[in-house]
Amino acid sequence: MLPNPFEFDPCNSIHLLLDFSNKVLKKTSKTYVHECWNYRCCYCGSQKDLTIDHLRPLAKGGTNDISNLASAWQKCNLSKGNKKLEDWYKHQSFFLEERLEKIQKWSGEN
Repeated sequence: MLPNPFEFDPCNSIHLLLDFSNKVLKKTSKTYVHECWNYRCCYCGSQKDLTIDHLRPLAKGGTNDISNLASAWQKCNLSKGNKKLEDWYKHQSFFLEERLEKIQKWSGEN
């Protein structure tokens, strides 16, 4: 059973390691990720057209672990593509150091 997302801090260093291979689990995982990010894009804060982004792209060795997934506006996700998170994000007009730190804590890269 997943923890209550309203009692869960996305910056907590403990993450559930869920895999996207099962359809039911996939839907549950996506909902969980969106809830942990308060249904906002982790990059720009938008609530529009949310998708799940791999913070470290699968093509660059990323995984489907929850700690590598984040809620992202479709336009941010498409713009980032397979780029390294920091390389892409720091050049965006909506870049905030505070958001980057939150993403890094979520992913365990800080």
